[in-house]
Amino acid sequence: MRIYAPIEDQTVEEVDQAAAKKSIIRAQLLVKAIDFYLHHPEPSTEELDQLRIKLDQRWISLGSNWINRTQKHLISKKNWIN
Repeated sequence: MRIYAPIEDQTVEEVDQAAAKKSIIRAQLLVKAIDFYLHHPEPSTEELDQLRIKLDQRWISLGSNWINRTQKHLISKKNWIN
């Protein structure tokens, strides 16, 4: 089966570059793109919000660990100097 759709020149160039990068022809890339679009739904807003919360918590944890390590390092240097 063939499908036809109007596509802007810039998009065609991007598709061609992506296909060349993967060493496949344009048609194969488009088939993969359609398959991916149909079988991998976008995450919901709720899922994205949960991921953002987890990421924020991770950053807070990393920052807290860095502060604790830095404080310990500075205390040990202060004790070493005195």
